[in-house]
Amino acid sequence: MTEPDPDPSTDETEPSTTDPENDPSTTPQGGGTEGTYGSDPELDAVYDQCAAGDMAACDDLYLSSGFNTEYEEFGLSCGGTSSSPVYGLCEYDFGSSDPTTTGGGTDNGGSTDGKASKEEVKNGMATILEDYGITVEAMEAAGISGIQLDNYYTCIIDEIYDDMSAESLNAVAEGRDEIRADEQATLNAAVTACQGELGL
Repeated sequence: MTEPDPDPSTDETEPSTTDPENDPSTTPQGGGTEGTYGSDPELDAVYDQCAAGDMAACDDLYLSSGFNTEYEEFGLSCGGTSSSPVYGLCEYDFGSSDPTTTGGGTDNGGSTDGKASKEEVKNGMATILEDYGITVEAMEAAGISGIQLDNYYTCIIDEIYDDMSAESLNAVAEGRDEIRADEQATLNAAVTACQGELGL
């Protein structure tokens, strides 16, 4: 005689007692909540570089992290230095504080606080003033040599560099006449103080 099939009601699989939230297979790599600092060692390293003022790292963090995560938000604000979203343009807007990209030392005007180098600011100032008709040719026609004009620019940058924000200096370095209104007086004072370089 054939054995009867067992009662299906007594052959059910024992339900899992594992809490999905505590299941190691669902825990982020770093042990934190997914998308937050501590959940991804690689992104944590980039986060730390961004927090230290490396604007290129902030851009990398924004572009490589997930949408609406703590990593993305931190990169979006350039490590908390911007009150408005920058969308991956931290290095463009604020420059890089990495000494290898900002001149690397004081001899050539390199900076470690996010400012463009003195040489970059001077070249940007020359570009801005050319748009206003102040060119080497025009100055030479007025009896002012190219060397005098260069010394004039150098004098101005030396006067304003330590007292002016990275925001204003970087704008000038990029050829944008966008010095902050509250720093315009600093520039005006430097222009007056350096006129002697032009023989005026």
